[in-house]
Amino acid sequence: MILLFGCSNPLDSSRDIKYKVTSTASSVDITFVNGSGDTVQNNDVEPPWEISFSGDAGDFVYVSAQMLEDGDHSVTVTIYSDDNVFESNTSTGPYAIATASGTLD
Repeated sequence: MILLFGCSNPLDSSRDIKYKVTSTASSVDITFVNGSGDTVQNNDVEPPWEISFSGDAGDFVYVSAQMLEDGDHSVTVTIYSDDNVFESNTSTGPYAIATASGTLD
């Protein structure tokens, strides 16, 4: 019999996922893949915005944000996996779009 105490399960592939969107613009449209694998769109969102859910190794993660303003603004999208930056991207300019995505390992 093998007993393990105080050890994490090496076969546990779950991840704590967080999407975060920041922008100097006052409003953005956000598209993302949620924990069920569905694509969701939130329109006319005031940044900063974030959402958290559980994911597993092999899951596809995606978040994109488009600014809804003309002018010299920036938008940043970041995906965190277990509190570590998994992917991040920044875009600037009128109506700019920033996207981050990947497959969890």
